[in-house]
Amino acid sequence: QVFASLYQQHALWVSMDRASYKPPVSPITQAWRREPLHWDCDPWQFTDQSFQGLVYLTDTDVNQGAFCCVPSIFQNLSDYLKVHADSADRRYPKVDPSDLVSFSGNAGSLVIFNRLMPHTSLQNASSHHRFVHYAARCCPGKRKTATHLRMAKQNAAGVGHQPTGSWSGRSGTGRSGRINAPG
Repeated sequence: QVFASLYQQHALWVSMDRASYKPPVSPITQAWRREPLHWDCDPWQFTDQSFQGLVYLTDTDVNQGAFCCVPSIFQNLSDYLKVHADSADRRYPKVDPSDLVSFSGNAGSLVIFNRLMPHTSLQNASSHHRFVHYAARCCPGKRKTATHLRMAKQNAAGVGHQPTGSWSGRSGTGRSGRINAPG
C-alpha cells in the first residue's frame, strides 16, 4: 500500500528477492567485503521516479549495520551531478562520514528511499545480528518499459544490487534517526 500511494497506482513491479544478514564485527568478519556508499542506478542517466525499501527483520540500532544514506547529496542532486560528472568512480560518492544519516528501527519497520539517494549500511559494531529484507526496484507496472525488461532480465540472471569496493566510513558516525513500526 505504501508503494502504491507513492506511485499513485496499484499496478507495480516489485523485486523482493533479496535479504541481508550482517553479523557483529569479529576477527573473522572484519575482512568481509562491505558495500560502499553507492547508487543502485546511474543518477546521470536515470530520470524515472523510483523508490526502494527494506524491512528490518530484527530490532536494529544505528551501530548494528543499520541503513544509512546521504540526504544532503539528494537534496542538492543537480549541483552534485554537475560537480562530479567526470569522477572516475562516480557510482560510489565520496563523502565525509559526518554526512551519513543512519536509521535505527524496530523489527517490522519499513524504510523507503528514493533510488537517487546514495545509501549503504556500515559495519555491525553491536553484539547482535542484523537481518533485513529488501523490497527493491519498485516501479509502476502498467506497461513494460526498458526498466521493467532490464529488471526482469537481471532477476532471472540473479544479477542486480552487487556493488564492489569498500567503504572507509566508521561505524557510528553521522547523524541518526529512528523509525517505529506500527503496532
